[in-house]
Amino acid sequence: MKRRMLVALAIALSCPVVAVAQEEPSPPARLTIMPFLGYAFTYTQKGTVHFTDVRGTYAADYERQVEGGVMPGVDVELRAPGRFGLSAALAYNHRGNETLSTDFVDVAPLYSSGAAMWFLRGAVTMELREDSDMRLAQPTAELRVGPAILRESPDAYTGRSAYNALAINAGASAELPLPWKGFAARGTFEDYMAFLPTGDVGVQLGMDVSTQIGRPVAAQLSGGATHLYVAQVGVAYHF
Repeated sequence: MKRRMLVALAIALSCPVVAVAQEEPSPPARLTIMPFLGYAFTYTQKGTVHFTDVRGTYAADYERQVEGGVMPGVDVELRAPGRFGLSAALAYNHRGNETLSTDFVDVAPLYSSGAAMWFLRGAVTMELREDSDMRLAQPTAELRVGPAILRESPDAYTGRSAYNALAINAGASAELPLPWKGFAARGTFEDYMAFLPTGDVGVQLGMDVSTQIGRPVAAQLSGGATHLYVAQVGVAYHF
């Protein structure tokens, strides 16, 4: 009886050891550098504008759209052993034409000149693992979130000065290993939720409306966060 109890106890104690031995080992720490080519989609900024002149103040809705453009950049990521890591990226984008419309007496000025915009972000990354022994090249996925800074330099035609805007960046990536050691193809979709300033845009709008209706008008814009969506592809190299 005692012998059976000892055998059962030995088997019970050995189970955790066997389970640990069968667990998938954590990925080692690694450094990744990835040049990429992306496209920043047209973004829309909406809100309320208050026009003020000698006759009083008038409220109207406005919609500002800035066309997208090609967005090259580079991404650097340092991953600790396991799923989590840190990354940073720098990218440049030249925006397309800009339009601004309001429902104030059919005034719809057109700002035809684009702007140069820089994107700088940091993020915490988390890998989504998919354990499978059935595939030779296993794709992986990754989520990230972190702070970002957007710097826009409007065209001189607008009369607006450059500015820095704070943003929150969230993104998802999918990666497929390539036949060459250390290389992988990666695709990413990002959202920059930015708080774009409206002061200089309001000044320009007021000047344009003043010209169109023939009397001095001041414009003050208000609105919430603006979403700037970006899609990108690149070749990553893991050191």
